[in-house]
Amino acid sequence: MEEELVHIEIVFDEANEKYQATVQSDLGGLREYTANTMTELLRTLTIELQEEFDNVVLDEPDQVA
Repeated sequence: MEEELVHIEIVFDEANEKYQATVQSDLGGLREYTANTMTELLRTLTIELQEEFDNVVLDEPDQVA
């Protein structure tokens, strides 16, 4: 059984020459991130999502398989 935990859409805004990510999750809701490079954007997303899911594991240790 599959369950979508996070939906991420990444686009390059040519007008501003920046990468933009829209992230939607049940835990964090809808949010947007902007960065000058794809590497910077992916680094930010990784950190933010890691923190979000680490909090779930800490709050619900019995739920982890």
